[in-house]
Amino acid sequence: MPVCLLGRQPQALAVHPSLTTVNSVADLVALVKQKPGMGCATSGSAQSTRAAGMVRRQAGIRLEHVPYRGAGKPSTILSPGTCRSPSWARTALIPHYKARTVRLLAQSGETRSASMPDVPTLLESGFAGLTLESWYAALCRLARRRR
Repeated sequence: MPVCLLGRQPQALAVHPSLTTVNSVADLVALVKQKPGMGCATSGSAQSTRAAGMVRRQAGIRLEHVPYRGAGKPSTILSPGTCRSPSWARTALIPHYKARTVRLLAQSGETRSASMPDVPTLLESGFAGLTLESWYAALCRLARRRR
């Protein structure tokens, strides 16, 4: 039985700062159109995979899905520069974003997140109807009475 909603969290699209010409989702789309098949790292979760797929379809680009187990790995491969491809992840990117070791291009929430106020939403970036958020809730399992 649902008890309460604890929070919501958007996905974030990030690139390594060495991609100096990529400052927006539009820039990323242009780059991928020049170099089709660039890898896109995800945390392997359904949300990040779905977000990447929706952007890929709306933009008409070919990004290869590179799944990892959990959000930590995509963020760590982006930050030291071993991987320059875009990445979808969540909270794991925020410390790297604040340290400026990754550049966040967009977030997938309906409105801008308080933890990333200067990062535009996908809606603001021209992707109509594209909002995805993970949600966290407290649930309670009801015990059955014994007769």
